[in-house]
Amino acid sequence: MHLDLNEDLPTVRYYVEINIPEDIEILELKHKDLPEDWDSKPPILETQFIGDDFVNDNEAAVLKVPSSIVKSEFNYLINPNHPDSKKITVVSKIPLKFDERLKQTKKDELEKN
Repeated sequence: MHLDLNEDLPTVRYYVEINIPEDIEILELKHKDLPEDWDSKPPILETQFIGDDFVNDNEAAVLKVPSSIVKSEFNYLINPNHPDSKKITVVSKIPLKFDERLKQTKKDELEKN
């Protein structure tokens, strides 16, 4: 697998493990609740509106959403405006290092052929 990038790989990315206390409500969006092209690239505006509404409605501190990259995984969006968000703590933070071999430019591809 290679990434078609014309820029450097991200350098400031982390895997963050958090603790969400059991008394915090987690809203969940299922695949069936999302717009048809929710996982397209670039992202469609409707998915951004979902996040905006989540923060503005301020009903919960956490929203569980399907990952657009790994279909069997989920991402957890934290609403910093919700009072319960202050109960969420970071357990660990590990820097993600991207292997440069993942990066392949159009020039690299042409040179191979």
